Amino acid sequence: MALAVLLLGAGVLYVWGLGASGWANSFCSAAVQAGSQSWKAFFFGASDAANAITVDKTPASLWPMALSVRIFGLNSWAVLVPQALMGVGAVAVVYATVRRSFPAWAALLAGTAMAVTPVAVLMFRFNNPDALLVLSLTVAGYCVTRARERGSTRWLLGAGAVIGFAFLVKMLQAFLVVPGFALVHLVTAPGVLWRRVWQLLAAGAAMVAAAGWWLLPAALALLVAVTWLTRRASRTDPVRAAVWVWESWLVVTGLVFSLMQGIFHAYYTVALAPAVAVLVGTGGTRGADRTAAGRRADAAGPGACSTRARHRPS
Repeated sequence: MALAVLLLGAGVLYVWGLGASGWANSFCSAAVQAGSQSWKAFFFGASDAANAITVDKTPASLWPMALSVRIFGLNSWAVLVPQALMGVGAVAVVYATVRRSFPAWAALLAGTAMAVTPVAVLMFRFNNPDALLVLSLTVAGYCVTRARERGSTRWLLGAGAVIGFAFLVKMLQAFLVVPGFALVHLVTAPGVLWRRVWQLLAAGAAMVAAAGWWLLPAALALLVAVTWLTRRASRTDPVRAAVWVWESWLVVTGLVFSLMQGIFHAYYTVALAPAVAVLVGTGGTRGADRTAAGRRADAAGPGACSTRARHRPS
């Protein structure tokens, strides 16, 4: 009952008079409107439905608001209520995290402190990326707490994936918690040292995967995947050759852009777009084909293979 009162109070605190904020950050609100009108603008975080320019951050923080506007129409409440709900969620996760190791009154105190912290009240009533960032990192902290209790690999992988998603919310700020989380698990989690190290490496891979599927890193990952899937193919294999053609474009051009000194304009990166697009399309298709083939083989089973073998002509 006390927790319900806490969450209800936080919700009232965050939504009371919310419409007075108007469009809050109008730049973000414009991108939310664009995302509610165009799925392409939604995916890339464009500031307009024609996709002429994007916002200056990764777009995940815009996605909940854009979906809300698609459902409820364009108004300040549809834009800002998702932020308030994220704040209530963060309070709940703080309570749940503290409750793992401390009595209920300590968890309620922690949740209350989270709910009424002035800057938290401000940002959970605004449409900057910070609301979703704070919620994501709080969830990651809960996952690390659960992982540390019994040396759980599953919970640590969850923490890595959530932090990776937080990168899509506000880029490198999401990674500020990584050193501390990793050190605490390495030092205090149960289990032998090599297992804790392996768990952290796996969580790091989950973090990279969760952060890296949106554009450029996905193309690099698909290069590795296709090269591995075609490792037994002939030297002239057309699939692997096609991927390498476009990957060479991406890698060389990307490295040159990354190491350039002096004048560099962001629009130069348009030269990477064809390579990224081809690699995502071809690599993703190849992976899907292999997955489907594996499922068909599993469904057929050894009996079906034996039947086909008996009917094979001599």
